[in-house]
Amino acid sequence: MEDIDRTYTPGSVRTEDWYKGVIRPVVGLDPAGAQTLQGERQGNEIGVDFSQNLWGDSNPDHVGLQGSFGDNGTVDLVGADGTDYGASWFGPYNVWDIPSAGADYTLKLSQQRAWHTDVWQRSGTVETDFTFRSRLDGEAYSQSLPLLYPSYGIALDPSNNVTPGPQQITLAATGQQGYTPGTLTSASLSYSYDDGVDWLTAKVKQINGVWTAYVDHTGQSGKLVTLKVTLKSADGASVTQTVTDAYGVE
Repeated sequence: MEDIDRTYTPGSVRTEDWYKGVIRPVVGLDPAGAQTLQGERQGNEIGVDFSQNLWGDSNPDHVGLQGSFGDNGTVDLVGADGTDYGASWFGPYNVWDIPSAGADYTLKLSQQRAWHTDVWQRSGTVETDFTFRSRLDGEAYSQSLPLLYPSYGIALDPSNNVTPGPQQITLAATGQQGYTPGTLTSASLSYSYDDGVDWLTAKVKQINGVWTAYVDHTGQSGKLVTLKVTLKSADGASVTQTVTDAYGVE
């Protein structure tokens, strides 16, 4: 995981937390901190590459690259009519030929931590489904895909644990270079203590434009929590993300 470039003056002090928060794919950044492009349409082709932004923590300036053979990742593109345009055979990157007519698509990003799972005990598997509409624009060489990247605000300790009892999780989303999401129009969150076999539905409220999910971990000491969130934007884009073992309960 990397930080953006910084300049330090003599005597300055800066603290940094690494791998704190819900670890999941985030928008890529250049060294100056500007968003980069992970998915685009050129003509009748859609191409994506998540290898440079596969992991991120609660610091929006942190981005983690795919860890060589330590991280497994694949992408697949599926049309709303059920057409599967094919999954990548290795790596979270691919290019697909698509029709010129406007259509809805779901881009499926699947990632798993393969090595050092003895120390990497959070977010071992993350499944992200980006849903959007795309059509050919003959006047544009490149069209940024409307990809929504979820973010989670929750009070975690340095080991990414919470205390037992009620907790609040704020939900938000960012876009990528060339795409600024519309206002979030809906948000939902479910959580599980058995890696997604059984789910509990959280109450979610929107107050002054901030979406907050309310979860209760009373009596769940020692458990790991899997999260599933769905966010929808006013421009029609949406995302569903499942983070296995997102955090623990003390």
